[in-house]
Amino acid sequence: MLTIGTIALLFIYFFAWTRFSSSISTEDTRLNMENLTPADYTVMVTGVPVAKGEGSITEEQFKNEFETHVAATLRTITNVPVKIAKAVFTYDLTPYNEKFDRLREARRTKAAIDQYRDRHKRREAAKGRTVTEEQMKKIKPEECNWSGY
Repeated sequence: MLTIGTIALLFIYFFAWTRFSSSISTEDTRLNMENLTPADYTVMVTGVPVAKGEGSITEEQFKNEFETHVAATLRTITNVPVKIAKAVFTYDLTPYNEKFDRLREARRTKAAIDQYRDRHKRREAAKGRTVTEEQMKKIKPEECNWSGY
């Protein structure tokens, strides 16, 4: 049951939250509008063949092509001169992400095997038997009962 004190506290919290959250958002918007940063003029373009070898493109070639086609179109629409200051290519992280996913899965599997071996060792100890490290190493992942993991 809610007491009067709890209701009053909730009311104060709600009032403070609505008052200050909107003022922080307003201040953030005002500061963003008053300051120019590189993010105000940054454009991300995807699908550019930047890999080394046949069919690839250099940063200078990309800059020239982009300026020729896209900047010319923007210039026509906005009537403001558009200049490409710099083109920066990033790395293709797909191979890294795939390897990282495989590593994460291997770590999960190892943790599950370690947990299974620990549980097996405790079960055997509860039955009064001792399990040596050599016996534990012989347990293969495909032989583990994975239910409950």
